[in-house]
Amino acid sequence: MQYRLLEKKYQLYDAERDYKLPEKSFRINLLINLAKMTGIRDTPFFQLLLFSKIKNYLRFIVLRQVYINFKNVNRMVNEGMNSNIFNSFMKLGIVLDVISVNENVYSLKNEYQLDERDFSQLIKFESASYPKTVEKILADYKFVEAVTVTNSDSKLGEIMRKKDYVYIKEVLIYLKEINKMDIKQQISPSFSEDFYTDLGELAFNIYTKDNYKKFIENRSFKKILDIGCGNGNYIDIYKGIIGTQIVGVERQTKVYEKLTQKYKDNSNVTIHNKDIIDIHFDGKFDMINMSYMLFYLTYEEKISLFTKLKEILHEEGSIIVCQYYPDFNIHQELIARHYKNWDLISRFKYDICNSILQAEVLLNNMLIDFAQAEEWNSFLEILNFCGFKVDEISPADDTYYSYFITITHI
Repeated sequence: MQYRLLEKKYQLYDAERDYKLPEKSFRINLLINLAKMTGIRDTPFFQLLLFSKIKNYLRFIVLRQVYINFKNVNRMVNEGMNSNIFNSFMKLGIVLDVISVNENVYSLKNEYQLDERDFSQLIKFESASYPKTVEKILADYKFVEAVTVTNSDSKLGEIMRKKDYVYIKEVLIYLKEINKMDIKQQISPSFSEDFYTDLGELAFNIYTKDNYKKFIENRSFKKILDIGCGNGNYIDIYKGIIGTQIVGVERQTKVYEKLTQKYKDNSNVTIHNKDIIDIHFDGKFDMINMSYMLFYLTYEEKISLFTKLKEILHEEGSIIVCQYYPDFNIHQELIARHYKNWDLISRFKYDICNSILQAEVLLNNMLIDFAQAEEWNSFLEILNFCGFKVDEISPADDTYYSYFITITHI
């Protein structure tokens, strides 16, 4: 979709119109009840059942963190906390309808308020005489938790090994990191640096690969730069094209070593293990690719990066960024409507995925591996400052979670 068309539609969008959450739809709840009756079986109904519990899974995680971090849940304010973590946590609570805000003062919604004895039990993941709403989110949390730790030989384990569920399971495990949140400072994750690369490869092969091939099918590139190339997912698409030269940049030493071994017999592929700012390139590139790497950089580092890209991108060339952004719901709707993918079931899945996305934004801010979460308006500001503009935007997956963003010289 051409970005100028998207922005034109965005300017005309009525943001004040009533919007009913898909999870409250009679038809969706009818289908969920049927899914409950079907139970744990390898059918589309089970995926619907699992998806229906993810928001409550996140609601329980948020509620627990509220009682861990705030003495007064009716007046939650930033007092000596990390601003990025605090703000993204509160935003997640608002998206999940657990927290409300009035004049920068945040409050826990009434249906989630507990007495001291009950919230002490909740912090320990234990049962108590909770209100019905809290009982429900705890039950759904335990259901999803069971999904993430199920024995591979069990009936549920067999289902979760299937292609449609493998990535979902890994993401749910990733989201559990929020249980360890320190609202005052970033923390180290409980997994190795390989986790992100492997998770990215899994997502690419399940959701992104076919969409990317379709996205570039009418484009021709002779010299390509892939920044943060990970396991080489995008390099693999281009390496067999005769006459194409590919340069990859990967800062993680362990991943770089795997890449050099992987492409040792490909004379048209060169891999660098340096910061791109420090690399001298011979000639300019037709296309520069970046996938899920901007949140590793500070604002100043992104300015330096795009200043460098301005120098090495051919005047008729383009940059393709694959990335997700929070507060992108209106754009998401407009793009989905443009591609005629705005039916009720799709909207239900988009809504669940938007909650997951907001949780990922919190993780981008709370884990020390990242610099800060990506923000759309900040991204546009950096592009404009460095002499670039967005030319086109297209969904990178079928849930409109991430996007391929084509950038060109102004």
